[in-house]
Amino acid sequence: MFPDLVYHYCSPSSFLGILQNKMLWATDFRYMNDSRDYEYGREIFKRLIDPSRFMGIKGANQFIEHVSQLVLQSNSKLYISSFSEFRDDLNQWRSYAGENGFAIGFNVSVLRELLREKAFSFGKVSYNEEEQEGRLNETIKNLSEWYRDGFLPDEYSKKRIVEHINRIVFRISLCKSAAFSAEAEWRGAAYSTRMQGTERFRSDRRGILSYIPIDLSDERKGILEANLIGEIIVGPGSFQDQNFYSASECAEHMKIACRIEKSRVHLRFI
Repeated sequence: MFPDLVYHYCSPSSFLGILQNKMLWATDFRYMNDSRDYEYGREIFKRLIDPSRFMGIKGANQFIEHVSQLVLQSNSKLYISSFSEFRDDLNQWRSYAGENGFAIGFNVSVLRELLREKAFSFGKVSYNEEEQEGRLNETIKNLSEWYRDGFLPDEYSKKRIVEHINRIVFRISLCKSAAFSAEAEWRGAAYSTRMQGTERFRSDRRGILSYIPIDLSDERKGILEANLIGEIIVGPGSFQDQNFYSASECAEHMKIACRIEKSRVHLRFI
């Protein structure tokens, strides 16, 4: 079940960058804000790919070695763009937008189609370990069926195997510790192998990071994809009133027809 809107909380500079450049950024999965993100789902996968579970496969150890290598290599080449299901949320303002930040509410139906056209998958993050293991177990089991009669599949099977590998990698990226369940996160994800030549680099407090720009524009008209943005929320801060009027003028100038409201969250920044 998909929500109507998902929200991208951001600073004033990021907000302007998204609207003016008509782009979102998908960040290298290895360098997400939470450093444990990258390893969390990988550790679950490593636990599940146990030799005792694949006794019916000829060359089970070789199968495990081959699949593990493919999955973990692909997982290291993933780019993520994050959203939250929560509207006007205290934790999101505090963690991702800061004082005088913004939340852009994207229409999920339009966003999903736009991401799909650009080879991105879109899904809801799971914070429940039992659910995480169930999702990964299902996909690993489906993948193992293609190796049931031996390790060397035909060309058709190889294509299906790649599909299953990609599905496992994506589901790994949707696994997150229960400690972060308050984020209610949704993710768009793409593999760098599908995006070769589009990687860019930026700097922040952690050093130099790679990212992939996601074009949000209608290429024929040179404006943002129609109905992509359903709402803009002006975050808490000392200049909320001014920012509300500025955001309204900015949206009108860029031909973005959406609701614009002030946050009702009371948050004091020091």
